[in-house]
Amino acid sequence: AADFTVQLTGLPCVAADWVEAAVRAAFDEQGKPIADENDGLKVPGVAVSRKERRLIVTACKHDGNAQILKAHREALEELQAQPSLSNEACERKRKLDMAIEAEELAEKRLEKAALDFIRASVSQRAESGDSTYVPICSGVCFVTLRKHKDVEEVLMKRTIEIPDLAGSSCSSPPRRSASFTSLSSRPHRVSVSRPPEPTDIIWRNVGSTDSIRRQLIGTFMLFLLSLAGAAIIGAVSYLQPKVLEQTRSLFSDLAVQGIGLVFILAGYLSVFIVVPWVETSYMRHETIASQEMSTVLKLVAFQTLATVATAHVFTVETGGELTRNWYIVGGFLIVNSMFVDFFVITCIVQGWHLTLQINRRCLAPKALTQFEANELYAVKADWYIVDRLQLVVKFIVLCYIYLPAMPLLSGILFVVLTASMWIDQRNLLRHLVPPPQSDASVVQCILVYVMPVALLAHLVWTNVTFDELRTERMSEQATWPANLLANTSLASLSVPSSASLSMQEFSQSMQEFSQSMQEFSQ
Repeated sequence: AADFTVQLTGLPCVAADWVEAAVRAAFDEQGKPIADENDGLKVPGVAVSRKERRLIVTACKHDGNAQILKAHREALEELQAQPSLSNEACERKRKLDMAIEAEELAEKRLEKAALDFIRASVSQRAESGDSTYVPICSGVCFVTLRKHKDVEEVLMKRTIEIPDLAGSSCSSPPRRSASFTSLSSRPHRVSVSRPPEPTDIIWRNVGSTDSIRRQLIGTFMLFLLSLAGAAIIGAVSYLQPKVLEQTRSLFSDLAVQGIGLVFILAGYLSVFIVVPWVETSYMRHETIASQEMSTVLKLVAFQTLATVATAHVFTVETGGELTRNWYIVGGFLIVNSMFVDFFVITCIVQGWHLTLQINRRCLAPKALTQFEANELYAVKADWYIVDRLQLVVKFIVLCYIYLPAMPLLSGILFVVLTASMWIDQRNLLRHLVPPPQSDASVVQCILVYVMPVALLAHLVWTNVTFDELRTERMSEQATWPANLLANTSLASLSVPSSASLSMQEFSQSMQEFSQSMQEFSQ
């Protein structure tokens, strides 16, 4: 459907009927040089996005509640039709009665919320002398054409002119004989672009005017949360071994490890729970693809930041330098975190799909109706794809950064990518409901923006790593003669007496010392 449709943005927020009529007139007039016919472009459909976010959200909640309520009523009617009921059936009937009562109250609240929204819109229009409810355009419109070549011609123009609808006369529905020449002699220019897939659009957010402000505020707040989570994880990883050295009993060791595990899980889960909630509830993404892209980028940044902060906190022990002593602890933590993510997250949580197993084995058998059991049994793959992408990208970024000093990471990455292909093929084709159809913007963003940043970090880290190791080696070579002289017996360099060493033994010791100095100079 999107191949024969164009999207208009920048439309005035006036009555939706006026916008539809103006768009049809504009395409009929400006399409004459494009179309083969002399009567302009054929526009079979114009879908104007309405500025009714609250009403759309309320309607979605009402539809979902109505489906569950219908299923509960049908199940209750089946139980009431039976001549006798067992104890389990009586308990199920009691739960159905309670659920139906709660859902009826929720339905009334949702209907009241929808009526309140309409009354508020009518009261605002009553101030201008009109007391009827008129849907307002959100600034976005979708126009469907009959021929694919007409779509390409319109997209090449990038903009199109429509009559200026900013006048107050456009606040009410237009008449069939409305003339747009009397509105204004100055046309209104709107941009034309290719629309996303209909299943990819989040209709409640289309035309949102504060999406950029919300994106900036939400990103800043999530950045602070990621810093706090990374600080907690790094501090616990650094302090826990020191506290364990001072404990003297098994109970104390278990208590310290348990408390540390709780803080580490809190640092991770706080981000993994808050980020999806903010992206879906606070942000105003117009497409599912943009929502997934924003979520993946934030989670990749946090995952990388948490791992790097945890490993580099141990530079305190090496004077802020990445010496070979740091790799004993910091490098081990990086490799260990990748192994844990692979075996625990990739193989168990995502490979075995822990959420799916809990829903099917624990929650679905306890559902009151078959409808609810089906919903629990069929898990959607939208957030699964986001989770898999951010984890795989995290492995790739960490491998890029630390590969110069730890070649072992390339083998780990090969194993992870090989296992990921098999796990994703198994889950997406056999166990999960297909996600909504969207474009490839998430993968394109990773390839165009994330991978170059990871490559730049690889080059910088290569320079830093080998510079630190070269400095350490040069300092060791500078102190080598002093250590050699300290370990060599000074008595062997003194003139021997007749009672201690012979001249032959003395000359042999001097030759050994000269040979050692030559090896050092080389």
